[in-house]
Amino acid sequence: MAIRAGQMTISEKNRRYHVPLVLIALSALTAGPAWANVPMAPFFALIKVSLWWVILLALLIETVALQYLFRMEWKLAAKAALAINVISLFCGLVLYPLMAVLGYALLEDMIVDLFGSSGFVEISALWIGASIVDSGVELCALKLFFSRRSSLSQGFGFLIANLASAGVLVGVMAFEAHVPVMPAEETSRIEAEFAPEIAFMKKTLHAFPSHIVVNQPSAGFRLPDRDWTDGLLTELETLRIRTIALSVPPATVWTKGSTALWDVDARFKDGETTIEKGFVDTVYVRRQPHPTGLWHYRYRIELDLDGAIYAIEAVLRN
Repeated sequence: MAIRAGQMTISEKNRRYHVPLVLIALSALTAGPAWANVPMAPFFALIKVSLWWVILLALLIETVALQYLFRMEWKLAAKAALAINVISLFCGLVLYPLMAVLGYALLEDMIVDLFGSSGFVEISALWIGASIVDSGVELCALKLFFSRRSSLSQGFGFLIANLASAGVLVGVMAFEAHVPVMPAEETSRIEAEFAPEIAFMKKTLHAFPSHIVVNQPSAGFRLPDRDWTDGLLTELETLRIRTIALSVPPATVWTKGSTALWDVDARFKDGETTIEKGFVDTVYVRRQPHPTGLWHYRYRIELDLDGAIYAIEAVLRN
């Protein structure tokens, strides 16, 4: 099977450190009602740290704004932009969560009534809120450390500059989270080569609901029958499946290893079936996990029974 081996490129190594944060934020923002009460603003500050080069672009935007709005010398404007952005960056780690709590409590109903509850609306509100917080912090820092008071028009102009720099961050988040569509010929090759493994997954998924044992129903824990899962382990010995997991709301209920991928390079989705290509985890006790440097495929199938989504996913062994 032609799967690329060897070490990752430098760009791939760089991407895998901040892409998970981007995906967490965007998946939460687009997940709908299930995430309605979970403030995502703290991720905004963390992503700003991981996407450090976006901060450099923000510095350029704000340097120009300071020079134009406050008539600073270019050198002083650059120094001021750097200083106030460092201050707002660290203040944001504290203020973004507070902004999120207050914003959700005070404005959520009004925003939903006016604009709906789509992921676009929520990320737009986050973008505007973060820009307002940054502008307030930075204008205060500008007055405190550079003795520059701002008029109403200057403050509004500086808010526009912050909206522009935050807009770049949101755009980069969307770009980083974008996963190319897997070519049809690659999808066909995977399904043909791993036909026995996929047949096993489909059979297991359809049998899964009838093997659920309810434990502590008040807590929502549901586990599969132990004898049944022992039989699955026996069957897995003859299959090219690296790791496998069964899940049903609210959580994963049975696993054999981690099915996580470090980075997803391509994705195919057709109805209830999803195929993703990425790097697998290698986990050691008391050590940080790291990718193996080999491409693997994660195959996922979902089954909707009376509104409950039963799912099975496996990382196929190359």
